[in-house]
Amino acid sequence: MAEALSVCCMTGGREPARTAAALQLLRPAADEVLVAVDERAAAAVPQLAAVADRLLTYPFAEPGDRPIGWLFRECRGPWILNVDDDEVASPALVAALPGLLERGDVTHAWIARRWLYPDVDTYLDEPPWGREYQLRLVRSDSALVQFSDEFHRPVVAHGPARYVEEPLWHLDTAVNPFDRRRARRSSTSARGAACGSRPSPTTAASTCRSYGPGRGRLGCRLTIWR
Repeated sequence: MAEALSVCCMTGGREPARTAAALQLLRPAADEVLVAVDERAAAAVPQLAAVADRLLTYPFAEPGDRPIGWLFRECRGPWILNVDDDEVASPALVAALPGLLERGDVTHAWIARRWLYPDVDTYLDEPPWGREYQLRLVRSDSALVQFSDEFHRPVVAHGPARYVEEPLWHLDTAVNPFDRRRARRSSTSARGAACGSRPSPTTAASTCRSYGPGRGRLGCRLTIWR
């Protein structure tokens, strides 16, 4: 039998309806949904509270992922799945989660993240985007999980791991225009170019893999608000 899973998400509250819809997709696998909202985004709270078991607020300060350790400590399940507010779990990942939690031979899992571009029907299939894995599923045990001050890599896990091919879909390159992404990359570069930030793709320099018309591999009718 699978152990309980806490799904947690930290958000600035910019697109609360979209974030709530993405978290709702994880409900079949989640025993708890915990959402932490930037306290400046009070207007986002009602929509996010509708999908969360618990909703917390936090004061924003740089670096933006600073509250991750606190958020993990608030999770009540023996397993934690952390998702960003611009990510959508694929139906295949949701279906795979109970089996992952039943495994007794791993303490954490690196989950494939695929960058949707230029819309939700295709994803980038060339380096550095094509083969990205994120440490997102961890056993909640202080002996196995530590927290780092490295930007965009705040969690460090110990013990045997598994790589999961069922993806998280990353919406950033599908919903944010190039100028906005470039401005954000410029601001994060001041905090260290070694943080793992990726260059923003342009149409001329990107290889996209299509997965058909209609719903495609996203596998859900999630409305994307630009």
